[in-house]
Amino acid sequence: MSYLAQIDSETGAAQPPVVLVVDDVADNRVIVCRHLARMGFRPESADSARSGLAAIYASRPDIVLLDYMMPDLTGLAVLRELRANALYADLPVIMLTARTEATTIVDVLEAGANDYVPKPIDFIALRARIEKQLEAARASRAVRTDYASLDRRQSTSVLEKRELKDQLTREVAQRMRLEEQLASLGATVNTADGRVIDRAKIVHCLRRVEHLLSRLASQEGPINPAVIMEAAAQVRTGLKELRADD
Repeated sequence: MSYLAQIDSETGAAQPPVVLVVDDVADNRVIVCRHLARMGFRPESADSARSGLAAIYASRPDIVLLDYMMPDLTGLAVLRELRANALYADLPVIMLTARTEATTIVDVLEAGANDYVPKPIDFIALRARIEKQLEAARASRAVRTDYASLDRRQSTSVLEKRELKDQLTREVAQRMRLEEQLASLGATVNTADGRVIDRAKIVHCLRRVEHLLSRLASQEGPINPAVIMEAAAQVRTGLKELRADD
């Protein structure tokens, strides 16, 4: 499969990149589209600037080859309209122009063209420039996807830490209530099964749990499973000490 091929989101099959040719001269459109098909692209065409804009808005192509001079709107006017729309601001556009003056080239690039190809067209150069712009667009999409994924992971991490801090707050409040209850008792506590437990050891165990919860809440990013296992092991140790104190 060519590296230029696009993957259809519904079928998963490889599809050639769609190249929209916007030119008011029929012979120009036929010649350019014929060469594009031989290069392995899927050419589509529009016979005016306005129909080209309609085609872009109806079904976004992968790249646009835009004629500079057209009777209804100039290529520059089409470019400015596309770049003013956030949905199409990054759509690759190569201008095709018979005018090679420096001022024309500057105007084309300032209006937002990614590149330009002079007429008569050198189709070897055109192919190279199309491939370059498609590769740049693909790399840009990959970067945006990575940023979006990072944002989702960071949001998930923030939510996890917030939930953990809420849990810690509840645990601390419960510990304080238990300590208040213990304070009203004597030095020992009689359990339901008749055992006698040192109150100081109960307080020590509760404080250990609070400390472990604090450590979990302070973890940056996803919670480390090793920290959770360590916390569980220490709590089990504390419970064993309480059970042994009879």
